[in-house]
Amino acid sequence: MKKKKAWAPKFTITPAITRGLMKIEAAKAVVEHTHLPLTVREELRRRAMIRSTHFSTRIEGNRLTLAEAEAVIEGTKTQFPGRERDVREVNCYWNALLRVEEWAAKSCP
Repeated sequence: MKKKKAWAPKFTITPAITRGLMKIEAAKAVVEHTHLPLTVREELRRRAMIRSTHFSTRIEGNRLTLAEAEAVIEGTKTQFPGRERDVREVNCYWNALLRVEEWAAKSCP
């Protein structure tokens, strides 16, 4: 059997790359030290979970749009004729995310 070579990428760290990395690190520090009110944090978390639900189920073939998935999650519209499986999938995924959050809250003091 032939021995595989270790992966050895070829790249050069230039001043432009260094400046770019420093800008990213500075932006990260600003975000980490910005105080957000609890209501804003909760809304950001909810929006991220909605997007995660939509795009994760979309990868699996779900035909609901982001707005339709959000309507299903919020309960404002739960009937999409011919797409009952898609509605169930969004609901199940959403409930799984909520359950994971619940388990994480219990396991982390």
